Amino acid sequence: MIWQDYIIMTVGFIFAFAMLPSIFSENKPSKWTCLITSIGLAILSSMFGTLGLWLSMTSNVFSTACWSVLAFQTWRDE
Repeated sequence: MIWQDYIIMTVGFIFAFAMLPSIFSENKPSKWTCLITSIGLAILSSMFGTLGLWLSMTSNVFSTACWSVLAFQTWRDE
């Protein structure tokens, strides 16, 4: 493993855990913000996988899941 994989993984998990208050809060970000961010993170996850950065890919999948949950919540609440 290269050291960058560990750094990207750590930051990815921090971003995922930082989303938890928004997921459980009444106040949600814009639907479009959630949707575009989740799509972008899914693309990054795929890219990390093709580069063999499996830890980075895993942490970004968790971040993608958090943003996707928020996107669903904003869609549902409309």
